[in-house]
Amino acid sequence: MIVVVYPLTQRYTFWIACRLFLSIEDPKEVDRFLERFKLLSEGLVSIPVELPGTPFHRSIKASEYIRKEFLMRIIKQRKIDLAEGKASPTQDILSHMLLTTDEDGKFMKESDIADKIFVGLDFPLMWRMAQNIL
Repeated sequence: MIVVVYPLTQRYTFWIACRLFLSIEDPKEVDRFLERFKLLSEGLVSIPVELPGTPFHRSIKASEYIRKEFLMRIIKQRKIDLAEGKASPTQDILSHMLLTTDEDGKFMKESDIADKIFVGLDFPLMWRMAQNIL
């Protein structure tokens, strides 16, 4: 008997990362988000030809969606929620990143926060992909 564990552990790991980084708890939203990350990871090991319909092209589109639409929407809403007292400064990593200043008292740019969260959420998928290649 073969037991397939990877898809379940991948989903669970990604759900935990979404919860810790962004406080996303809705399973449907996590699944939609995970599907975009899967498209992204598939394109990273494909032939780098950006033609519509290729895995590489789908990967680029998924990356754009994740960064520009999904993460930026969440970041902008969290800034509003923090200003209105609807979110806690210690709620998750995103809230912490939005409220922490550097040594000069400057806040991190939204695009930089999106990039850092993107890498943090993507790491478990990339690690698994690297293991499959080796």
